[in-house]
Amino acid sequence: MRKQGLIAASCALALISMHAGSQSHQHGHGEVVIAQDGKAWEVQMTLPSADVFGFEHEPENKKERAKFDAQLTRLKQSASVLQLPAGCKLETYDIDPPFSEHDEDHHENEHDDYGNDDYSEDEHHEHDEHEAHSDVEVSIEMTCKQAPSDIVFTVFSLSDSISELLVQWATDKGQGSRELTPTNTRLVF
Repeated sequence: MRKQGLIAASCALALISMHAGSQSHQHGHGEVVIAQDGKAWEVQMTLPSADVFGFEHEPENKKERAKFDAQLTRLKQSASVLQLPAGCKLETYDIDPPFSEHDEDHHENEHDDYGNDDYSEDEHHEHDEHEAHSDVEVSIEMTCKQAPSDIVFTVFSLSDSISELLVQWATDKGQGSRELTPTNTRLVF
């Protein structure tokens, strides 16, 4: 893959995003950046953790840990975010979750002062004040024999709360942006 071309296209998209005044971290809204350089395509997706997992903090109990693990397992399948276009081969698929996949007992021991699952609501809010908004980052690299005419995003099936994707792209044929919704999941270039 020609990384320099993809990096240049990504930089161009970053400038488009800054110029358009893209809102950062809005629940229900994900962002996608697509860059093409010849046969090499890169898709970068950012989704709010609250929409993917139902919370934006490290899982604090067994129920949250189970939901996190289940959603992360789903998210590890590229088909959970997009349909690979015909004629394209997946090269890399990486997920950067906002919190680590570590042992549940370790995290619960950090909260022994709260009695694990039974600490008071006031203590919970005090604890959450120190938590920042968090996002899930997904990176996809693919090689396509010929440029796809469209890409279908399946990420809306991960959660009912994902209501919109702002997609921006820079391809060999031009740049653009479009909003996708659960009823309009196909990006046509």
